Amino acid sequence: MLLWTRDTSYLKDPVFLHFYARTVKDYVDRWDLSLEKIPTRKRFMNRERYDPEDAYQYCRGIPSYHEGEPGKTQIGVDLLAFQAAAYRSYSWILTLRGDHEQSRVYQQKEKEVIRFITSHF
Repeated sequence: MLLWTRDTSYLKDPVFLHFYARTVKDYVDRWDLSLEKIPTRKRFMNRERYDPEDAYQYCRGIPSYHEGEPGKTQIGVDLLAFQAAAYRSYSWILTLRGDHEQSRVYQQKEKEVIRFITSHF
């Protein structure tokens, strides 16, 4: 949106900055999307109960969208690609804000996700 609108609120507004940080940190932690946890993460998580026999039940935080084997998808490349793009975007925002050290951290995270994708898919 910053590129489309040139509205610097996307770089300065504390609400946006809070959202970005929560997205690349808390969301990843809450849904076990770190590269160490992805291979063994639970398909159904952050809920009180679920029926493992019901492949079509409502479930927040599913790892991907795939119709080939209902209920069996552990993680899909689409979610990982979004994660890499989020790290790249956040790194760019940090660079524009002058935080080059943290920007490099997220550049590295993006590279690690891409490396994971290319080695597993």
